[in-house]
This record gives sequence, C-alpha cells and structure tokens, in this order.
Amino acid sequence: MNINALNHTYAGQVSSHYSNGPFSTENPIGLADEVSDDIISQKSEELRNEISQYNLRDMNPDDLRKLGGYLFESGEISGNAASVFIMVGQDFGNESSIDAISHLEERYARIKEIDRQEQGFSESVKIYGDALHTLYNLESFIKGSREHIGIDVKV
Repeated sequence: MNINALNHTYAGQVSSHYSNGPFSTENPIGLADEVSDDIISQKSEELRNEISQYNLRDMNPDDLRKLGGYLFESGEISGNAASVFIMVGQDFGNESSIDAISHLEERYARIKEIDRQEQGFSESVKIYGDALHTLYNLESFIKGSREHIGIDVKV
C-alpha cells in the first residue's frame, strides 16, 4: 500500500536519483521512490519509534540537525540530505519552531529560479531536490510509522 497521499508541492519534480551514498541499509528511506507499508515494516522498531516523534512541519531547528545526523549514521539518507538538514537547522539558530518542509520548498524554488536565470546552479538544484525528496519521504514514513505503532498524532 502506498502511503504517499500527502500533498507535497514538488513531489513530481524532486527525486532520490542524485545521492552521495553509500547507504548501509536495505531500502533506505531517502532513496525510496515511494514510502510503502513494506518499507516501514522492514525498519527496526527503534528507528520507527525514534523518527515518529518528529513533526517536520513544526520542529525545533536543533532537532532537524540531530535527525539528519541520526538518519545519515543509520544509513537511511544521503550525505547531501544530511548536510542540507544541518545547514537549515543552523540557519534558524535559536528559533523555537520551523516548518522544515515549507522552508526547504521555498529554498528549492529559489535555487531553481536562480539556475533558470543564471545557470550554473544545477548541482545545487540536484542537492536540494534530493534533500526535499528525503523530507517528503520522511513525512510519509512518520505518518505511516505512527499508524503502524498506533500513535494518533497529526503529522
């Protein structure tokens, strides 16, 4: 069953096909074209529980940095995505809450526009596209994990 029913602005434009692995896990979250119940059930209970505590639409910037490091070390996301998560987290410093997905969508749109006007930013478009795709997958994974473990919390 596909659980990617969430409305993501750039879902059709971003992909996981630009990633600097290596990934040390089977079916990494960051590389999946779609997050399915099968992918969720293949992950450890510890990983599902750890990730399901986050709300990517309302999170502390420090938590985004920690999540990026944790998922990269777990072999679930690319080094590019982890680096972007860390940079975005640092951009917001001591702010109490950010919408990581909306922020990254805005940044991705700006970089695409710069590349369209000036060119030479295609590498950045790919890196931010990978990070945005990863966030979309994480949001789907969080929603599915909460359903899997029975947590009734809005993503």
